[in-house]
Parts: sequence; structure tokens; C-alpha cells
Amino acid sequence: MQCSIYALGEVKKRRKRQECGLLVLARYQERFVLVRDEINALWMLPGGRCEKGEDEQEAVRRILGKALGEAVFDVKPLCGFGVTGEDGKERIGLAYLADVHEWPDELASAAKAFTRLPLGSQTAEAALCFGLHRWAGEFFDERLDIEQLGQPAAL
Repeated sequence: MQCSIYALGEVKKRRKRQECGLLVLARYQERFVLVRDEINALWMLPGGRCEKGEDEQEAVRRILGKALGEAVFDVKPLCGFGVTGEDGKERIGLAYLADVHEWPDELASAAKAFTRLPLGSQTAEAALCFGLHRWAGEFFDERLDIEQLGQPAAL
């Protein structure tokens, strides 16, 4: 799998040809929020697609709300992305940043906040997750300490 990062305007041009996925890079108390995939137990970015009649901003808020439960957060667009699979076809999407201010359901949620990104072997679409994390720059702490990789944040 190959990951490409695009300006938002570039993705909007490409979007006319295909459906666009949405991913959310969320931060809670300086920790990175990922969701556990129920099928293969890998950590992944909260994501999904727009439902009929829903704009992207509404969809992102719904997606993150589903992942976090009752939470207070702000979202803003970050960039576009492309993922090229083994078949050579690229699927595109939009990435959003979210700053979570309150998360009362943290302990009951399928999502967890990490002080460091999990190992690639523990992460679904790791190249995309790491690529978007790097692209987000100062929004997230970019220091990936190998001793702390894969360790969930202390509760």
C-alpha cells in the first residue's frame, strides 16, 4: 500500500470521479485517539463516509461521535489523502483534525487515547495512519519513542 497526501482542493477535483472516504485524527489531552476494529482487533483512525443528504462536516462529527460516545470536540479539515492498493487503484479521502475537550465516556468507549502511536503491526492501514500523523505536524507530538510505541495511555 502506498499513501499520498494532497491539498484539499486537489482531492475535491478527484472526488468527482469516485466516492470519498473520511478519516479523523483526534487528540484528547495530548494523546492520539484510535478505534479498535472489532473484526481483526487492529487500531485504526475513526472513519467512514457521508450518508445521503449529509455534508462532510456533519459526517465527521457523526463518525467521531460514534467512536467516542458523549464527547465535546472541534473539527477542521486537514488534507486529502490517497491510498494505492496492490491493484494499482487509488482510493481517495479527506482527513480532518479533531480536538476533544471533554470525553466522559472514555472508559466505556471502543476508542482509546495513546501517548504514542501503536506499532505498525497493531494498526490497520499503518502507512496511512503514520503519514497523516506526520502531515498533521505540530497538532500531534511527532516524537515516536520506540520504547513507548504500542502502549495505551495510563488511565
